[in-house]
Amino acid sequence: MTGGLRKFVAAGFGSLLAAAAIAAEADRTVTTGGNGELTMCRSWLLFSTCHDYHHVPLPSRVSVGDTLHLRFGSNQKDYNFPVGHITVEGNHCTLLGDGSGNKIEAAPCRWAAK
Repeated sequence: MTGGLRKFVAAGFGSLLAAAAIAAEADRTVTTGGNGELTMCRSWLLFSTCHDYHHVPLPSRVSVGDTLHLRFGSNQKDYNFPVGHITVEGNHCTLLGDGSGNKIEAAPCRWAAK
């Protein structure tokens, strides 16, 4: 295989990988109604505590891998929520965080169109 043909094949393969990555990302993106309920948990030495925050503003589109910059509460709180996993059930979705038990419940919410 000549150098020019090798570069052409490599570029074509790279384009296919990029298209597959875009399609996979579309499969992991949801549209939200604009707000949700944030549950934040903390682990203490002998026990864990969780606190719910209602009416937390959310962006209209959320994807796995995003970090949501949330600002909420009557005494303004700022929190960066890393989206690690998304589940959708009917018109409701759960955005799971970094494994500490933090999550966001949102409704309405559905998978984004491809």
